[in-house]
Amino acid sequence: MFELNRILLRIQDFFSTKIIQIKVYVRFVNDTFINLGVIRSIFNKEKMAILFTYDQNIAFYNIQTEHQHDDVKNILDLIVYL
Repeated sequence: MFELNRILLRIQDFFSTKIIQIKVYVRFVNDTFINLGVIRSIFNKEKMAILFTYDQNIAFYNIQTEHQHDDVKNILDLIVYL
């Protein structure tokens, strides 16, 4: 979040559509499970403030299942997504 705030401080025009184009992808890795989310910034004109939303579970990958075929497919899906 700190880095996202630094990026947003560099934008001169807060009414610009540049703010809504900024996304930060968050990856949580726990053993062989990978969970992806996205933090987006939204400009609230009424309050003259930048708000953040976090979309959880955009994509989820398990790369160590009981089946080697599924593992390979999940890894390839992850590579394509990234």
